[in-house]
Order: sequence, then C-alpha cells, then structure tokens
Amino acid sequence: MSDSEGRWIHPLDPVELFFESGHQHGTFLVCYHLILNTAQPLSEEKVQQTLHHLYRKVLSLRLCIQPRNGVKWYREITKPQLDFQVPTMSTTSQKHRNFVAEPMGEKEVTQLAGIGNVLGERLASKGFDKAYVVLGQFLVLKKNRDLFIDWLKDTAGANAKQSGDCHQCLSDWCEEFL
Repeated sequence: MSDSEGRWIHPLDPVELFFESGHQHGTFLVCYHLILNTAQPLSEEKVQQTLHHLYRKVLSLRLCIQPRNGVKWYREITKPQLDFQVPTMSTTSQKHRNFVAEPMGEKEVTQLAGIGNVLGERLASKGFDKAYVVLGQFLVLKKNRDLFIDWLKDTAGANAKQSGDCHQCLSDWCEEFL
C-alpha cells in the first residue's frame, strides 16, 4: 500500500499492541467464522458477493497495521483482499494419491497434500518452493509428526488439518520410495 492509499484510523492502544505482538509471534490469532445456512446450495458467486458486501460494511475486516512516524496505526485497506476457497474432501485425498503414486522429481510445494496456493506462496517465500525441500525438513525433523506439524504451523501458518495432511503425504511417500 502506498502512502497515498487508505485513511489512517487511529494508533494502537496498549491492549491492541499486546495482541499485535502476540500475533506476530504466533501466540494470538484473530479468526472470523461465518456460517451460512440455506435451504438451497449456495453458488460460489453468491458467497463471493456476500463476503464482498460484509467486507464493505465491517470496518475491522478492512484494517491493517502499519507504522506511522514510528508508531503502529490502524489503516484502512482500499483494495479488497478476500481469500476464499471452496474446500472439497476429495481434492486433498486425490492430491495425496497423486503425490504418493510417483517419484517426487521437481514437484512444486503446492503438489503436497494440505498445501494450497496460499500456504505454497508462504513456503516458497521462505525458500521451500519445491516438495523435495519440504521433504528435507521433514527428514531433518526425523519424520516426527508433532515436530513437523509445529514447524509447518510456525513457518507457513498452516492449520492442524493442513499440517497433518502434509505430514501423512510425506510419510506415505517415504514408505513408498525410501
């Protein structure tokens, strides 16, 4: 965001600074949970429209934290940044089967079960752009499930399901090829 974009809202108070610090260290996370119940299935387009409407109406969904004269401030985001995906159970399991079915070669990190585009970008930005690089970390951690899950959560912000799926995928691949 350039300096000419988004209005400055207010500086963070001590409690907000505490939570921001915790968030930066991975100990506090703010999660919004939205459940939509309908008699008919919702189209992806309708859900996107709903989220955009909610985004426009709820200021806290449009805020980021940026420094201003050495002080952290809330600033309004001018361009919508909605990360919306339609999860399907079969995608992950098919992805897992596809990955385990053949040698790793030069597969992208996003070909690992549990790793979608968002986590893939986060991992790639930290040098884990290929599946074999993540496999290296998996092996360094001695295939330990808890250590690997914690590492993936800390490194890429993966949730427990994503981390578990990725661990199982690599574990099964090792059983097949190592």
